[in-house]
Amino acid sequence: MWYHYTNMLESFHLRSNHKHIELRLRLSLSILAIIVLTAALFYRAIEGWSFINALYFAVSTASTVGYGDLTPTHEISRIFTIVFIILSTTLTLYSISLIAQKGIIFHMHKKDEEEQK
Repeated sequence: MWYHYTNMLESFHLRSNHKHIELRLRLSLSILAIIVLTAALFYRAIEGWSFINALYFAVSTASTVGYGDLTPTHEISRIFTIVFIILSTTLTLYSISLIAQKGIIFHMHKKDEEEQK
């Protein structure tokens, strides 16, 4: 009997964590998108690049690919890029960790459901 209540509590906890992780994932991806778009607009304004080139640079920098075909030429752009790299890399890694947590919880919940059958 006690085992049944403990199992129900763990199942509730897994569902609750899943919802919190999904909320944090949506929030972190939204913030990342805002930061990338802000960076693209910044590079468009300061460097004079087209929006597509600025967005391309922002996405390749945020994803740590950094092809090197576009480089900031103004000192303020280089300072901005340092901050942008730190923020975007941190958010990208955090989002990846949330996706991994979500997958782990999904499989734990699936395993619990199979054990209850």
